[in-house]
Amino acid sequence: MSLHSIYLLFLVISLSMLIAQLMVKKKKAVHLAFAAFSGSMAMVAAQHLSAESLGPYQYLIALGTCVTCNGCWLVARGLFRTQNAIQLRHIVFAGIIGILVVFIQSIKMADAFGAGSSTPLDTISHFIGAITELLSSTVLMLTAWEAIRGFNNDTKIMRYQRMMFLGVFGSAVFACSVIATTFIEPSRFSNVFPWFVVVSAISILVTIQAILLWQHYDSIANKRKSLANTIPQHCNDTSSQNAAKTNSVLTIPDDEQLLIDALKRLLIDEKLFLQNNLKMQDIAARLNVPEYRVSRIIRTYFEAKNFNQYVNQLRVAYAKDLLETPDYNHWTILVIGLESGFASIGPFNRAFKSVFNCSPNAYRQDFHNNSNNRNLEFKIDEKAPINS
Repeated sequence: MSLHSIYLLFLVISLSMLIAQLMVKKKKAVHLAFAAFSGSMAMVAAQHLSAESLGPYQYLIALGTCVTCNGCWLVARGLFRTQNAIQLRHIVFAGIIGILVVFIQSIKMADAFGAGSSTPLDTISHFIGAITELLSSTVLMLTAWEAIRGFNNDTKIMRYQRMMFLGVFGSAVFACSVIATTFIEPSRFSNVFPWFVVVSAISILVTIQAILLWQHYDSIANKRKSLANTIPQHCNDTSSQNAAKTNSVLTIPDDEQLLIDALKRLLIDEKLFLQNNLKMQDIAARLNVPEYRVSRIIRTYFEAKNFNQYVNQLRVAYAKDLLETPDYNHWTILVIGLESGFASIGPFNRAFKSVFNCSPNAYRQDFHNNSNNRNLEFKIDEKAPINS
């Protein structure tokens, strides 16, 4: 395969990814960011394919190559962050890098037409180029960081997706920045290096699209998955009994039943309630449903006033198990609270008292004192004489 053919394949794949994002019905920020990234990559391919025929005018196409590294960073945020993924400040930062790229391409076009040979302009061009290279390197590191941060607190499936992205992205950057510059002879560099760039870019595009599809179909599967228990277990027996009563009286519509099952799987089976600062909008985004539906399900079927109360009930139940387990006696109350999903000891104490009417520390002491007393009574009974 010739270099021209691989660039043509690169163009086709980039445009296909762009069209795929535009055809998504319920677009999210990540789809728009990936569309911009794919379009910019298509411009990279188009510039190289038309360089010989267009001459200096190729830089008009190059103006569209301003959403490459910065675009990939925005996509990574959209893929792996559940809240505040792509905000205005992130777009502004990426836009600054894009403006610098446009400026550099404009200078190159002026040079190609012989109108940009002044010394002050060359100095500015070198200065802008150095800043752009520095910022581009920074966003490459930030892109890799997006796949790493929160790895241990994520679900098993999301971990696989993070590893998949990080493996391909890291290999691509390493190949272009280390292997290519170290092992390619200078005389062959201009002919071989483009192969590294194009193959790396195609790999990243295909990987991102695969992860987006994976997340989409995983979301659908979560909605359709039917579990044996229709109503989630609660923190105490009373709420479970109330839930059972509610279930016996109400006829649950199919769509609400699917949502109940999906909520139970996310919050309880996958222990998402342990995630710090978990918000209802995070769950709604994962389930691809409006927030009001999640709120209504929790208030109607989960026997809780609101989302935060229900999550705190699950966290308190989890903390109760940790407090009762001897293996965790060396853990402080703060560590127990943090491990149970609370952000600090204050909210943990308040939530625990609202359920058990005592502090976590008092509950632990009480529980283990009673356990020791029971063990002591058992040993005394063992030594008691047996009446014939």
